[in-house]
Amino acid sequence: MWLVVLLVVPFVSGMAASPEVDEFEILMDKIRMDFVHNPSIESALSKYNPADGSFTDIDYSRTDRTNWEPLIHIDRISDFVFAYTNEENKYFQDEALYDKIVAALEYWYRRNPNCSNWWYNQIAEPQKIGILLIQMRVGKKQIPAELETKTLQRIRKEGGDPAKWTGANRTDIALHWIYRSCLEKNEADLETALANAYSPIEYTVKEGFQHDNSYFQHGVQLYIGGYGDEILKGTTQVAMYTQGTKY
Repeated sequence: MWLVVLLVVPFVSGMAASPEVDEFEILMDKIRMDFVHNPSIESALSKYNPADGSFTDIDYSRTDRTNWEPLIHIDRISDFVFAYTNEENKYFQDEALYDKIVAALEYWYRRNPNCSNWWYNQIAEPQKIGILLIQMRVGKKQIPAELETKTLQRIRKEGGDPAKWTGANRTDIALHWIYRSCLEKNEADLETALANAYSPIEYTVKEGFQHDNSYFQHGVQLYIGGYGDEILKGTTQVAMYTQGTKY
């Protein structure tokens, strides 16, 4: 005689389904870890103009090709953001500081300073803004949606296309495309950014890594400690962000 045993396993709704992984949030967490710090903001606060969100010691009309003065404004907003979101900072979750962050970001959008050196407009500024917006997502209060959206749209429009550049410049522009894509949850732009971030490390006979492992940038010019260093920093930065993700 055979004994047949029927095992009945109760079905629990949702048991078989694993929670969907949010790759954008994983990337943004890694980006935050890369830049986290606990700044002192007393000096910047003393120069803050509550009338319009500017800083009294900055000449926003300057267009100098080096040491572009208006970029100090973005650096100070960034410090404000990291102070506001750091539990160890005396200004953690400070309501007045939050208002200053929003007003200063609004002022920057409204004033829209421009440098005569494209690098500040298409690399330095959008990278710094992308990082501070990513950090602010973990704040008690976030940047108003309308302000964040129009700021990201301007970066998308004026921040350059990585595919039109080579070498370290391509990777540096791709970096702020990554930041923006994560904030917007734009998978198509993220994939474009990552492809452009990695493509400059392929061997070539044009600008980039030569088959003897030397590196050319700006034509047939050999770089060792300049652009070669920059492109390795940018590429390894992206690799750290994407490690453990589908990218």
